[in-house]
Amino acid sequence: MSPVIHGPAEEYKTRARARRATLAALNRRDLAISRWRLIVFAVLTAASFTIVRPIARRHINMPPQLRTGTAALIGRTAIVTERIVNDEAAGQVRIDGEVWSARAYDEDKVLEPGTRVHVMEIRGATALVDD
Repeated sequence: MSPVIHGPAEEYKTRARARRATLAALNRRDLAISRWRLIVFAVLTAASFTIVRPIARRHINMPPQLRTGTAALIGRTAIVTERIVNDEAAGQVRIDGEVWSARAYDEDKVLEPGTRVHVMEIRGATALVDD
């Protein structure tokens, strides 16, 4: 049977009894191990934030030192292997031994085979080149 609460004083007493029961449960010996685990967790968490976080922040702000993928090709020298004419959508270059479809960076420019060019940009699988 649940107690009937008649006013603020009785409600206060009920809450006080609940707090005392909770504290008594926390003071039991079998929960002492859990309390130590909580303390160790808190100490290790604080230590990791003070030690690891500054290192992580430094690495986030560092620029990448090694460009990979198509970004690594920008600025490289290439040789035109097939005549590049933007109007005909034709042309190929050899970049580091790989053959790429190519277009002239300047829309009106025509580049002949054997011309040395620089890779200005990569769009999809097409290199935009200029001499």
